[in-house]
Amino acid sequence: MAALILWGVGHAISRYCRITANINLLAIGIGLSAVITVGGLLNALQLAYAPALWTMTILGAVITTLELRRVRFGAASLRVMPVMVIAVALLITAAVLFTTMTQVPPRAFNHFDDLQKYFSYPVRMLATGTLSGSPLNSLGHSMLGGLAFLQAFVLSLLPIQYISVVDGVFGLAVLLAISAVIGWRMAPGSIMVFAIPLTILLIEPQSINTSSVYLPCILMLTAFMLIKDHNSRASPILLGVVYTSLVTIKATFALFVVVHFLLAFIAVFIAVRAWRQSVFWVLRVVLGACAAVLPWLITFRQEFMLWGVNPQTETLSGAGPLPNLLSTTPLYWGASYAAYSLIAAVCALSAILCLRKAFDRSDENQNILLAAFAAAASGPFRFPHE
Repeated sequence: MAALILWGVGHAISRYCRITANINLLAIGIGLSAVITVGGLLNALQLAYAPALWTMTILGAVITTLELRRVRFGAASLRVMPVMVIAVALLITAAVLFTTMTQVPPRAFNHFDDLQKYFSYPVRMLATGTLSGSPLNSLGHSMLGGLAFLQAFVLSLLPIQYISVVDGVFGLAVLLAISAVIGWRMAPGSIMVFAIPLTILLIEPQSINTSSVYLPCILMLTAFMLIKDHNSRASPILLGVVYTSLVTIKATFALFVVVHFLLAFIAVFIAVRAWRQSVFWVLRVVLGACAAVLPWLITFRQEFMLWGVNPQTETLSGAGPLPNLLSTTPLYWGASYAAYSLIAAVCALSAILCLRKAFDRSDENQNILLAAFAAAASGPFRFPHE
């Protein structure tokens, strides 16, 4: 139901903004970004109590109902589902059930990140109507509270042990479903429909706390697909909103936003071959990002005013030998430098191939290739560790 509501809200926004490319795939990500943006506004107004959250849910359900009445399902959608579609549906269902049975609620929580930080944020918001608290705490500096706002929907109904449902169950299910649809779009009826969700499941999520892993991936996919429709005036504005939503969920994704934004600008410039149009695209992205982040900045204005006197500071040390990028020795969270190096190499190769193909002006899929270039080149920045 939550995914359907996000789809309805995102579909309404996309239709109003005249987004034409991949509207159904974009809808959930755009809807998620819209909810997070409204969350910032509610926090700035100190109105983010449980009744306000469920009022949002009811309004979203009404919008979804209206959007469903607008959608016209063709006769092809009423045919018997192919075996591959049934197989991928069973795969996603099994994965979600397995995750629910084994991780909800988790056997243990991180006594540093979870018990000292993440648990207190949504509880504070439901009790006071805002995430803003003491100007000396880390909220507002290390993160802006987008994930806490989403977690508050669950905590308004369930005990705090179920806080990980938002990302670990809901986020995983939506990401797998979107990836399956992408596989179907790429090669209808082929093994790709099954292979792409399976690939996601084979990646170890490295969950060391209740911070988000899968929801940011949904927003990243949305950002990738929005570049394809760069000719729409509203598309870059929505891209800016998606960027802001990523940062509000987890501040470490700011690096991804910066890198992807620069690569997207290069891709758009190559596509349009006009400085003026490219600069206007940049200005629209910045406008969307500023509009979406402003409520969160107002919420934490006290924290930002005392930025220099906040005793909680973190520094990065450059001491020690350079790491062996091909080392297979496990790091303390389980991954290895070799794994990250392999990911970076594959992404770099994919980006080079996409960019080389995109320079062929006769290729009718140039916009898709440029979007793929930005996605592949920013791939290594999808794995921040906190």
